[in-house]
Amino acid sequence: MGATVFAPFARCPIPAVPRISIWQVTLPGIPRFATQCYVHGELLNQRDGLLNAIRDPRLRELLVVPFVPVSGQSDEQIARFDVVLGITPSF
Repeated sequence: MGATVFAPFARCPIPAVPRISIWQVTLPGIPRFATQCYVHGELLNQRDGLLNAIRDPRLRELLVVPFVPVSGQSDEQIARFDVVLGITPSF
């Protein structure tokens, strides 16, 4: 269990692409992999093929994360995204 603080991207709209954060994860004894989280409330999530290919809504919601303003900061947001190992959704 751990935590990471990062500034992954400047959130700017790209036509037809939901705002996402992509993570590369490396852990001892586990092959490196990438995952991503989607911003809760982003309208383009409804049309994202990868996100909506996950049929189980409970598993899909694990990738949708609320970003909230950082107290006292006008241009920063924070989110919690738990990387869960061992769940492979069926497509």
